[in-house]
Amino acid sequence: MNERPPTFRGCLSTDEDEVRRREWRGRTEIDEVRALEPKHGRFGDYIVASSSSGRYVVEIRSLRQRIKKVLSQSEMTPEESDA
Repeated sequence: MNERPPTFRGCLSTDEDEVRRREWRGRTEIDEVRALEPKHGRFGDYIVASSSSGRYVVEIRSLRQRIKKVLSQSEMTPEESDA
């Protein structure tokens, strides 16, 4: 996929600019997504590995609303970090 990245405007970026940038990064930089709690179906915690930003735990709570909760590697529990 050879998508062009959205323009980054630093402190002049709007919330919508940031959402577009994160969506682009999600399409172009995600290397792995793994469910930590597969028994919960599509909702729950996932380990997401990005080529540019390391590993994160992401929780999917809704498919209709944007609800953000992201932990960096330093905030993960040992179980999450080893997943």
